[in-house]
Amino acid sequence: MTSVQEANRQMLKQEICTDVEFLVGELPDRKLFRAHRYVLMSRSPVFFAMLTGSMQEAQSVGPIEVPDGTPSAFGEFLRYLLILLARYNISLRSSHIDWTVKSVSYLASCYIVHVAVSTCSIPIIHVG
Repeated sequence: MTSVQEANRQMLKQEICTDVEFLVGELPDRKLFRAHRYVLMSRSPVFFAMLTGSMQEAQSVGPIEVPDGTPSAFGEFLRYLLILLARYNISLRSSHIDWTVKSVSYLASCYIVHVAVSTCSIPIIHVG
């Protein structure tokens, strides 16, 4: 039997039944991400307001722009929201490790996901 985390990971990876899109980063490194509104709204009060209220993003037909995040950090952030696990693909250079953790932590702060902020402040890194 598949765990809920594994099922959610597959839903995100294969973009099954996604209903919201994010365009992340700046040219030339922009990337489109597809996600599930229900998950985002249930994990973040900012996403809840953004996707259900009178904010511009709730009325938007196209992708939601996220210019201040990097595609790699936003992908890890979405993965964390969906399966409560962040995976940091890192090189052996510590500056890259710090940057990835700080980038995910920054997004978690912006979207008021306190657990992810706490997780990113602890130096636990999974490679792979």
